[in-house]
Amino acid sequence: MGGSRSASVGQGLAQLNAGIGTLITFATSPDTIALDGSGRNSPFTQAMLKYIRTPGLEVRSMLTRVRADVIRATNEQQVPWDHSSLTGDFYFKPSS
Repeated sequence: MGGSRSASVGQGLAQLNAGIGTLITFATSPDTIALDGSGRNSPFTQAMLKYIRTPGLEVRSMLTRVRADVIRATNEQQVPWDHSSLTGDFYFKPSS
């Protein structure tokens, strides 16, 4: 069977490229590990839940706010990351 695969696998997020029209969001930057936090949700999930239902908030603006909240909550230990090739605006909840 051979040796363990874990010796060749690094920790953290690997680099990734998104296809056209795609947005991929990660809780942390490449080659780092996301923190769990101390409550029910991780700092990333907590920030996503705070903004995802905001009417009229475009996804890239939302992710900027999420990123700032996570950086602040983790004392700069975690920086959310995304890969985007969006070609237009996207809203989880458009304005009424």
